[in-house]
Amino acid sequence: MTIEALKKWFYLGMTAIKLRQQPEREYGSGLTLLDTSEDTDNLGDFIIMRFCEEALKPLIESEKTLSVPTHCIPSAELLKKLEQCDRKIICGTNILYPQMEYASIWKLPPTAEAYKDCILMGAGWGYYSDKISLYTKIFYRLILNKKYLHAVRDMYTWNKLKHMGIENVVYTGCPTMWGLTPEFCEGIPEKKACYAVTTVTSYEQDRERDGYMIHTLCTCYEKVFVWPQGKDDREYILSLIKENEKITVLDRTLKAFEEVLKLSSIDYIGTRLHGGVMALNAGKRSLIIATDNRAEEIGKDTGLPILSRKHLKGALESRIYEDYKTEIHMPFENIDLWKKQFI
Repeated sequence: MTIEALKKWFYLGMTAIKLRQQPEREYGSGLTLLDTSEDTDNLGDFIIMRFCEEALKPLIESEKTLSVPTHCIPSAELLKKLEQCDRKIICGTNILYPQMEYASIWKLPPTAEAYKDCILMGAGWGYYSDKISLYTKIFYRLILNKKYLHAVRDMYTWNKLKHMGIENVVYTGCPTMWGLTPEFCEGIPEKKACYAVTTVTSYEQDRERDGYMIHTLCTCYEKVFVWPQGKDDREYILSLIKENEKITVLDRTLKAFEEVLKLSSIDYIGTRLHGGVMALNAGKRSLIIATDNRAEEIGKDTGLPILSRKHLKGALESRIYEDYKTEIHMPFENIDLWKKQFI
């Protein structure tokens, strides 16, 4: 065990002692959104927050709302305000990690008593893992709310929480997909469009397969746009493009992506999960190239149109030209159940 991990164990014990000394509070006052879009280098986090805030709009409009970042440690003043809130919602992201004493994208102060009673909103497991550490089990059992239902984005995450003894959890899918009703999906085109917009993932590089995807799109579509969702995506994209390929690289803004999605005949095919889901919400035929567990697990549970990157070479071109319906299966009863607990 590393020195850093030993320190975290010490502070976890301090957190447990402080929580035991806290008096019981009445529920129902104060709302905090644990915001994944603050201090982030990934515009996908802004997509997540946009849809979370839309789903929580009635609650946000009726209550004073505090925003607390998850990608950096909040100030002491903000932590004090957070501690006084009763409902602290972790807005859908892959924030749950199996060995938090060693690695996590959730940046926390040494002692985490201010986070007591956090509620998950479509959160997911960070990566495939067989082992959950004792530290992680204790941390989540201390911090996660025991009275409200937690919403998780896939059954893999649901099973992980159940394994830790957290029973008040429902599978709802990702909040970015809560509006993809059967009626909405009926309006998404089945046939190939004239143009395509794509994405790559700079921190999950596979130059051979990513290059193949770019070159195939250039062959199959009249025009190809590339949207750099992450901070290093643009550089990676430019390194993949061949001299004779005419590709338009968009600005790294949500507005630029929204504008290109307004084109009447455009498909989305790329490795960024939330870029693809945003395209679906814009009514565009989409195919998400899965590079990790997130798209794979959501695809299994919902029918999200995905193609594993490892199968790209044998299947991409045929998927581009074949007609297919977008048939998303969301657990709307569970989504309503989770929402209604705040009414």
